[in-house]
Amino acid sequence: MRVLGSVCLALCVISCSATLWERPAVAIKAELAVGNTAYLLGRSAKELATGDLGVLGEGAVWNLGTIFLQADRISEAEALWKRSLANEGSPWREQAGRDLFELYTTRRDWPKAEDVADRLMGFDSSRPEFQRRLFEAYYFQKDDEKAWKIFRSWKPGMFEPAEEQENQLFYGVLAARSGLLEEAGTVLRDLVFEQNASVLQFRLESFFQEDESRYELLGPGGREAVAFQSLVYRGVPQEIVVWLKGRTLPPGFWNHRALIEGLESAFKTEARAETGLRILEGLGGGLDAEAQYAREYAREYARARLYRSLGWWQQARAAFQKALPLATTPEDRQKTTWNWLNAWVQTQPEGALAPFLQGYSTTSDPGYFSDVFDDWMTELVQGRHWGLLAAVVRDLGPRLESGDRATASFIVSRLATHGLIDLSREGLGGTPESLLEQVIGWKPYSYEALVARAVLGRPLEWPRDAGPLMFQPDDRSRERVRLWESMAAFGLGKKMAAEVAASKGPLDPSFVDRIVPLLQTQDLYRPSLQILYRLLKDPGTVLTEARARLLYPKAYEKLVVERAEAEGLEVSLLLGLMREESSFDPLARSWVGAQGLTQLMPATAVETAQRLKMKTYDLSLPADNLKLGARYLATMIKSQERIYLALMAYNAGGGRIRPWKESMGKLPEEIFVEAAPIAETRGYVKKILTSTVMTGVLHYDKTVTQMVSLIYPTLATQP
Repeated sequence: MRVLGSVCLALCVISCSATLWERPAVAIKAELAVGNTAYLLGRSAKELATGDLGVLGEGAVWNLGTIFLQADRISEAEALWKRSLANEGSPWREQAGRDLFELYTTRRDWPKAEDVADRLMGFDSSRPEFQRRLFEAYYFQKDDEKAWKIFRSWKPGMFEPAEEQENQLFYGVLAARSGLLEEAGTVLRDLVFEQNASVLQFRLESFFQEDESRYELLGPGGREAVAFQSLVYRGVPQEIVVWLKGRTLPPGFWNHRALIEGLESAFKTEARAETGLRILEGLGGGLDAEAQYAREYAREYARARLYRSLGWWQQARAAFQKALPLATTPEDRQKTTWNWLNAWVQTQPEGALAPFLQGYSTTSDPGYFSDVFDDWMTELVQGRHWGLLAAVVRDLGPRLESGDRATASFIVSRLATHGLIDLSREGLGGTPESLLEQVIGWKPYSYEALVARAVLGRPLEWPRDAGPLMFQPDDRSRERVRLWESMAAFGLGKKMAAEVAASKGPLDPSFVDRIVPLLQTQDLYRPSLQILYRLLKDPGTVLTEARARLLYPKAYEKLVVERAEAEGLEVSLLLGLMREESSFDPLARSWVGAQGLTQLMPATAVETAQRLKMKTYDLSLPADNLKLGARYLATMIKSQERIYLALMAYNAGGGRIRPWKESMGKLPEEIFVEAAPIAETRGYVKKILTSTVMTGVLHYDKTVTQMVSLIYPTLATQP
């Protein structure tokens, strides 16, 4: 890791004469800033307790506690957080309180948790999160009088949905313990019979088993519903089959939608779906009028989903179509429509235009259907339904989300350029070029827009600046920025980035513009990209050229240039591949076992190392991984003769490319990519082209056309 100039500037606030544990404080802080914690972790408990940690800067005590936690040194972390809670200022003391509360609740040490919650309430008693902690301390100690006082002060909507559901459990249990049996029964029946199985099932089960007379609060079938929901949450279909066998359930047990949805959830895998269908068919009647409608929707939807799991698409399509008019909420209609459209794509894509028109006419969120729309486009390209693709742009285009509209218009424009569609005959005005101009307007930095720019000879265009500052910081937002910046200064950049990415509310753009370069100079590229992408989700945020340079960085440039030159690769291509494979994280590991910056599979690494005569290597080391990855990419390019095919082979395996070429025939390069049967592979090529183009243009004085033509070499010569 390199010591940052910006970090060094930040350290200037520490007196150069200040010492800690007989070392200059500035030297300790510099080591921590780049993740070197060995000296800190070697300090004794006495040294930590008596040392003047404030010489390391604001928030030092809490941050050091977090470092010890990451090293699994819990006792030291606890001692430091207690010190922070007692002596540090905001926001570190509040964060220390949160951490201590979590630590004590994990231990079920509720008296200590109550003490911490009391301290937090002393800082700001109006904060719902602090109220909730104190409530929980009272609740779990069964100090119900105090718990009720807090609980009854809460208003609907104060908490997140998961917390509101937990509040329902709190309410039911408090009411039962207080003798309010009618209230308790009403709340708990809803939670058991009408809410889908959740992590609360374990606590519900424990509550009823603690005193089995409490099952009477639920009425007929309550004991069985608690047991069934617990099995559903645990995901043990075989145990459900055994549990149901020979069991006589009370009349009306299956009148509850949540129980039917639990069946679908438990048996949705292909191996279990037929069993789930048999159970569904055996549920019988006995429905009361009130339950009939919701239950029938749930039953039909569950049946359709199980058909889908089995790949019985015709039956699934019919069942989803039957479920549609039974759906009563916008959420139900939307998810049922998505599945119905998906079934159309799988069974009869050439007949799906009318269903898609119907689906888009009933939604206020066209982006909800983006993934199934993308699959439909692929099916139409594979089937060479050129006229239908034109009809999608003509009839459905105005209703699509901008990215989907850009995709469809891009495909149709390229087909028209190749003489496969006559725009005028298909009722589409304008020219292929005018369609591409629209694509650029809808999604100016997307894959489709970059290829459009290459065709039209258009350069990248950027807003002159970030625009008017929409963000108006308040005290709370300023405090969280202070907390995050202190985390970065103490080498906790990864943890900080994860918290920023998960944060609610708008981000301070000036904070992001400061912190991202700092992280990148520490080679913390993945965290830096997390933060940038989080900022770009905020309404009104624009991608400036300066931010784009950070979004597509020159990571590990010296090593990349060296390996690119050795293998005859374009530097931007190798950087683009690394960015999309690992976000430049040398420790990245995929679920299938691919490792490092270029995400090599171990077997591939072994073969490539043999060719390079590398006797030893470590895929987590950037130099080794890049040497192997660059050679493997170069081998793929040599084998496939086209970079876009090489990228498809890198992602999907070289053995798939030849059958794809044989089955899809001769298609223009960019249309061939649209026809790739694997969605991940289609997206992979598009992402790497985007990263390659952006990197080359932003850092290496390349043109958009040069970079796109690297991936699609015949693009410039196409009609």
